[in-house]
Amino acid sequence: QFPLKCAVSSMEGRNAFAPGSRISCEVRNNEKAAMIQGKTQLASVDVAIPNYNYGRYLRSCVESVQKQGIDRLRILIIDNASTDDSSKIAREIAATDSRVELRLRTRNIGAHASFNEAIDWAKSDFFTILCSDDNLPDGSLKRAVSAFERHPDANLVFGETLFVQDEQIADIPAEMGPAGEHYVTGGAFLRSF
Repeated sequence: QFPLKCAVSSMEGRNAFAPGSRISCEVRNNEKAAMIQGKTQLASVDVAIPNYNYGRYLRSCVESVQKQGIDRLRILIIDNASTDDSSKIAREIAATDSRVELRLRTRNIGAHASFNEAIDWAKSDFFTILCSDDNLPDGSLKRAVSAFERHPDANLVFGETLFVQDEQIADIPAEMGPAGEHYVTGGAFLRSF
């Protein structure tokens, strides 16, 4: 029926998003995740950040990931041939943090190709795609990993979405909690849309 066994939603925190964003934090659990149950600090997390002409948000997005408190973290920036200063900003970020890896395209091949490349590039225990105009509140990735540890058969974890305007970004609380936790089957999750 539905390949997704279950989902955990509305974790003890929410994702903070810049204007117009609609993608919530999604973390995929692969086979290795079951082997690290109970060892949050040892879990590896890849955060892929596809970007096109959002240089003005890119640094803030990456900084929100860098301060998540995940020891084994990779930040994968995929720039889709931006015509603004995105590539320059991405290079500056990568030069100061060895956890940041880059794929800077010279030709725009579309957003879906960048998302697919991000999925193929990821090799961690847990994975998320975070659009470059989005930000994560402090601790949200730790809470996601912890939710997977409590529910090892889960395939997806996500938090609530908060839409903000540019001037509101500085007003986002570091810890936006607690919203509660819900464990649902894959079928129920898909029917909710």
